[in-house]
Amino acid sequence: MSKKVAKPTLTGQRIKTRKRDEKQKLDPYDFRQKIIDILNTAGNNLDEVSLQLIQKGSQDYRTYADSLIHILLTGGLLAPGGTIIEGPDPSAVYRADVCVFLAPGDDETLRGYVQVFHQLIRRHRYLERIFQDEMKNRIIPCMKGYKDQERINLARITAMWMTANQLDASCLKHLFTDPLVKDDLALGFATEMFRTWLKLSNIRDIRSKLTAHGMEGKLMLLFPLNKRSMDNFEKHFSEAGLEQIIEYQKNYHLDVSKKKLQVYVKECISEEKSAKEIISSCEEMMKADKLNEHDVVINIWNAIMDNMAFTKKEDVLSAQALRHLKAYTPLMAAFTRNAKSEIALMLRIQEYCYENMNFMNLFWKIIKLFYFDDVLSEDAIKLWYTKKHSSKGRNVFLEQIKKMVEWFESAETESEEEDSDEENKEPTQATQNGAQGEDKKPENENEEEEEGDAKKGAGDAAENDEA
Repeated sequence: MSKKVAKPTLTGQRIKTRKRDEKQKLDPYDFRQKIIDILNTAGNNLDEVSLQLIQKGSQDYRTYADSLIHILLTGGLLAPGGTIIEGPDPSAVYRADVCVFLAPGDDETLRGYVQVFHQLIRRHRYLERIFQDEMKNRIIPCMKGYKDQERINLARITAMWMTANQLDASCLKHLFTDPLVKDDLALGFATEMFRTWLKLSNIRDIRSKLTAHGMEGKLMLLFPLNKRSMDNFEKHFSEAGLEQIIEYQKNYHLDVSKKKLQVYVKECISEEKSAKEIISSCEEMMKADKLNEHDVVINIWNAIMDNMAFTKKEDVLSAQALRHLKAYTPLMAAFTRNAKSEIALMLRIQEYCYENMNFMNLFWKIIKLFYFDDVLSEDAIKLWYTKKHSSKGRNVFLEQIKKMVEWFESAETESEEEDSDEENKEPTQATQNGAQGEDKKPENENEEEEEGDAKKGAGDAAENDEA
């Protein structure tokens, strides 16, 4: 006789869901109506708006945080295309009269809305992150669906929020998308934003905040592809009265060009290319990128010094550094053809020696080397010594060059005395005959001899100073 096998059954404890844990059905339209009633009741009294929003804030704000941001900005719920959602009941009020988009647009009114957001976020801290995300992912990308005045108000209040550090510049990344760029919407928004931003702050604040989010070199991308040129950039922002933005863009372009030059020179040094070849290429880059001579020589110095791993032993460092620099003095001499370039180079050497303590005692030796190899002139050294030097390590470096400058001055005095004696002498018959019939020694040879003597004397003076 067989026994029936019992069928398996599910066992376990049935848990009843508490009423407080039951998920409520989201009803953004009901929430929208509550906020619209608050806004329309308070009217244009934005202090009353802030007070009512804070007093009546509840768990709804956490549930409908994105909807709250949309209503305060646009007056209603924002659809993906930038339009306002009307809702299932056409007769219902679906947009508040009091919001950023429908505000008059003057600075005072918009500052009032900035305070409304500030007070609300200060009371409910979780709204800060949601506000950042909605501005970045919904509000600015949907700009194509807004009216002209709505875009203007949004641009102005965005500048106010960023000036007050309530909003970071990462929200601007969507400005560079094709749909906004090709219709000049991004450019118009940015122009209005910069105009307000510069009234409230300065170009340094703009530069630092754009740089912090990797957008310091992207302003040219606001223009459609067929208009991306410096001429169009200057024309547009000049007409808008934003010359500081033009200067900012030029400085960025200059920095990029200088870095490119420095990288190129460093690569050439590593590949052991000739000085003549490097000079030729640098002159072409200088002309193409509109670089100044003093910018070129400074970046050549940086490339030369970055390309060498210097020892920390003081007794070896001097010979190593001077030998390394000696190989590239013709390269630097090609770009120190005016006093400004020479002074710029001396200031960079001073800064380098100050920042690298092992080079503090080598400053005068480097200057001496560059004087002998025609990189620096006597006039430039004296000008740096008297008034063009930097405050970094000033006393140490001035003391090192003091003997060299004193020798320059004493050599000039002796030269003037010799010239005066020659003028006072009566020409003899022999010299008169020689002047008439015999060939004289070329003047340039005398000048070369005098210059050689001068440099030798300067070197001796500097060596005595070292001793």
